[in-house]
Amino acid sequence: MLNLRGVKGEIEIKCVAQLEQGLNKTIPIEFVCTWKKLEVEEATEALDRIRTREIPDREIARLFLLNIKGLRDADTNDEFEYDDALVDELYKHREYKRAIIDSFFLATTGRKTALEKNL
Repeated sequence: MLNLRGVKGEIEIKCVAQLEQGLNKTIPIEFVCTWKKLEVEEATEALDRIRTREIPDREIARLFLLNIKGLRDADTNDEFEYDDALVDELYKHREYKRAIIDSFFLATTGRKTALEKNL
């Protein structure tokens, strides 16, 4: 394998979860997801498996998400440590889940792509 300049094994994507507050108001919460950078063939295979539901939404993070930075506890302002429990909690809230999945597609394809099912 060649060692190409600028090619890294991971990619950081800025995420913004738009938390709905009612009356057409939202609060933007910014954080950063670090994803495994997939080679073209690997990305194509993963996207095909996602489209056919062979890989469920939650499994996307288990397979490819390496870190989440910038999310803070509302009471203590301490930054959350990345672990499966944090991702499980974020996936319970559609705005965070949408931001994470959008960042995966951005990291994988260079553009945002929504899954065909409702988030």
